[in-house]
Amino acid sequence: MAPLFRMRGEAPESSYLQDKDDLELDPLYSPSDKSQYSFMGKWKQKRSAAFFHFPGSLSWSGICLNKGLLAELCLLVLAVGLLSFMVMFAKPFSETGTRGCTHALFGWVETSHHAFGASESHHTVEPRDYFKCNRYVVEKSGFCLCNLTSIALPAPWGHGPVNCENACRESRRVGTPLPKCKQVKGLKDCRVIQEGDLAPSGYRSAAKKLHADFYEARGNEKKIGAVLPGWRSKSSDFVVEGLSLSDADVQKMVAKVKKFKESQPKYPHGMYQGKGIVIVGGSGKFETPYWIAVHSLRRTGCTLPIEVWFPEDEVPTCDKKKELSKLDVVVRSFADLDASDKKKKNFVTYKSKAKNQHYNYMYKVFALTFSSFEEVIMLDSDIVSLRNPEFLFESRAYVEHGSLFWKDFWNSSSAPDCQRILGPQTLLQHSHESGQMLVNKSRTWDGLMFGLYMNSFPKFFYPLTVNYMGYGDKETLPIAFLHVGLRYGIVDEGPDLVGHLSNFRSGVIGNTMLQHCPAGNPLFLHANMGKMHTFVPETWDNYVRRWQTSVLHSKGVINLIEEHAGTDLEKWLHELITENHCLFSSVGPKLWHHRLGIGPLYDGFSLLDHPNLNSNLAVTKKLLSEGYELSNTPQPM
Repeated sequence: MAPLFRMRGEAPESSYLQDKDDLELDPLYSPSDKSQYSFMGKWKQKRSAAFFHFPGSLSWSGICLNKGLLAELCLLVLAVGLLSFMVMFAKPFSETGTRGCTHALFGWVETSHHAFGASESHHTVEPRDYFKCNRYVVEKSGFCLCNLTSIALPAPWGHGPVNCENACRESRRVGTPLPKCKQVKGLKDCRVIQEGDLAPSGYRSAAKKLHADFYEARGNEKKIGAVLPGWRSKSSDFVVEGLSLSDADVQKMVAKVKKFKESQPKYPHGMYQGKGIVIVGGSGKFETPYWIAVHSLRRTGCTLPIEVWFPEDEVPTCDKKKELSKLDVVVRSFADLDASDKKKKNFVTYKSKAKNQHYNYMYKVFALTFSSFEEVIMLDSDIVSLRNPEFLFESRAYVEHGSLFWKDFWNSSSAPDCQRILGPQTLLQHSHESGQMLVNKSRTWDGLMFGLYMNSFPKFFYPLTVNYMGYGDKETLPIAFLHVGLRYGIVDEGPDLVGHLSNFRSGVIGNTMLQHCPAGNPLFLHANMGKMHTFVPETWDNYVRRWQTSVLHSKGVINLIEEHAGTDLEKWLHELITENHCLFSSVGPKLWHHRLGIGPLYDGFSLLDHPNLNSNLAVTKKLLSEGYELSNTPQPM
């Protein structure tokens, strides 16, 4: 591929976008003496003259402090000096014929960690005045935003001096945004014949009864009755601060747990049947990922039936239901579970994820429990499958335990109060990543019911079981299984972190977890940092790869993914989105970089920035062997 951008002199011969054969972000060449650039040299000289030498070699401070001169004379000289100052600065503006920027209208856009790293500052951009777009930027990653559809000189951390006005004038890349979609408000109240619905007869009534029985055992209160002594963020964690529940609250919780287990619903014989895959969908930013997840499964040849569950206000339109039906996907709504009178409706409205902020994560365990399958592969909507996962039902760990979980990067961070309430057996040896899991319901029913109970009180059980790195449902099922005396299957191979290289952090800024099968081979890409969306360029040349490097495999991860997927997965992903972007998303572009037609920009994080890494994992050992220092912020043990 031809080089994307060149500066004067020795330009790097590599693409900063998607060329998988040369993804090293080479240092940018630029003369070390900035005065060689005519504007900057002249500007410095004029600035010096304007500040220190007024016409007639008069010192303004000397005049105004001379008590023998009139105040009017002082003001006159100051006015003349100010006018001279303005005139001296006027010439640089006239060199472009405008007081704004001619070629680099928005100047340098600073990114996070690498050239296409997203940051909160990317919500808006404003035109720059001449001095800002014509100044020199050093070190900080980013690119010159020439206008809203073109950029120049994307650069990593540690680059040489960049002048955006020059760069945009001499070499720019023009974006290729996707054509606009006609936004049509489709009907949702329709009956689509879902030929792939293999649920047993009587499933719907049985699901409603199970839902009602669960809330009868749980109680219909919104709060559990005990209050944790604080929150758990990176800056403030009640466990690290040594705070804990009172003995009275612990005893209250022990009693509540015992009462629920004594009255929990029994296994509903006849409600479940066969094997299948379950995904929780949604609207807005949650819409595109589930389409990609479904297509990635069907691409691998997976023929298992799929159920995608939706909150009441986020159910797809009739047209989209028909398209999903062509993929043998059955659409279900959480609202269909609630058979109670509206006046007595349960506290969880099932309306939308946005309206149930703390309850977002619980949807997963509810979908797992109330799906029509006896044996379930539960996947997050942002999972991209490399290979057909059906063989997991035959894996030794699953066959032995009736369940299979995956590891996260961290040690356990549950609060000691968790063991005080649920018993010492719930102290985990490592953390879990719930983007994918397998469960046989009949073999694990007691654990599944108690996991459902924990997720129905998220404000209490989520911070009780995990700190800020993974807040949500991720530890609830493993802890629930251990609490009721169930052992579970675990994939021994830990995750790899995949993303972009950062010169600033000298490591990987990850946006995706690469998870493995029990034999240790790559199986799933969990794109959990920055939801996948449809705001990609129409042409491949302007596409920025999401998966460029990893902690364990460096640049080799690109070929590794291709080897196990049987194709260049990112090219497949780009083609899928460009051909279906109007179907995959009901939301048009909102931010300037959504319309740029180059990118997309990617969120990400570094393992080096967060404490409590599991020292037994291969990624941690690799980082330590390469001399990296890990974060040592105090964490609960």
